[in-house]
Amino acid sequence: MKRFDISLLRILAMLMVTFTHCIDPYIFGDLSIWNFGIIQISKYRQIQMFIHAIDIPIFCFISGYLYEYMRCKHAKYSNTISFLVGKAKILLIPYLFWYIFICIIFPERCSIKGIVYSIDHLWFLLMLMWCFTFASLTINFWEKSSPSINIMAFILFSSLFTLFNKFNLLTQLFCIDMFILYFPIFFLGILFAKYHIFTLIEKRVHTALYFVGFMLSLFALFIFTSDNFSSYTLSRLMGIIITIICGGYLYKIRQKLIFLSNPILKSLDENCIGIYLLHLIIILFLFESNFVIQFMNQHTIIAPILLFLTSLLSSWGTSILIRKTSISIIIR
Repeated sequence: MKRFDISLLRILAMLMVTFTHCIDPYIFGDLSIWNFGIIQISKYRQIQMFIHAIDIPIFCFISGYLYEYMRCKHAKYSNTISFLVGKAKILLIPYLFWYIFICIIFPERCSIKGIVYSIDHLWFLLMLMWCFTFASLTINFWEKSSPSINIMAFILFSSLFTLFNKFNLLTQLFCIDMFILYFPIFFLGILFAKYHIFTLIEKRVHTALYFVGFMLSLFALFIFTSDNFSSYTLSRLMGIIITIICGGYLYKIRQKLIFLSNPILKSLDENCIGIYLLHLIIILFLFESNFVIQFMNQHTIIAPILLFLTSLLSSWGTSILIRKTSISIIIR
């Protein structure tokens, strides 16, 4: 049976990522790759950080959750080599294709070393490849360990980014820094699937508690959202809590989510990765137009919304078309 709760989480995360890229030009104009002549709006930075504390954690959590869920419940991924080769095709081929595509169309965004340091949104593919690789190669450890040992491992993983950052040990090579940052959330998803945590809490937590917890976490996230490192760390924690609350609630009402079998919503779910890969490229194409730049400067509220709708719908349609061709592997 299709997990509609996971589908809805994936759709929500994809929509949030797409929207944040529509306000990035108002935030990062001091960076050469985002310097399109668009005015800077400091308030958008807080909005971007607020959303970013939730969107990528959701993607990482459900990736880890589905990995363990499919491995245990459907007896998949038993052969580690075959699994990693399959993931390399799904993640690294699109990475290389779109990296080359961006370098050809937007050469100013690329450098020779960029292929090992990634560009734009493609870092997510390398980070996920690291997560799947590390999880599958260490399976003999966490599969046989007790819950307490795995919880300690999660806490250890969660501390590494702060520790490495403090001693300046992080490296952007092959997006290892992003792997260290997000693997704990990926591993948390594994643990939730392994120990059936959503099932355990389904009948023990009242719907009202989900709502209260969600609202309190959102409020805390708003308070902690800033560029200060300690606040940033707390905002990440709130993002993880919000992800868990949303996942638990959607699991509880999963039978009511049958509306996601609607062809339109089903298509949106199936094309999430395609939309993720294509939407930013479409945004960059649009920024080649002076009219778009002027419109972004003159209508700072409505413009990001229109840009969001335009990039979402066009990337969605393009993804559907590509999936029907023999080169569909570039968006899977």
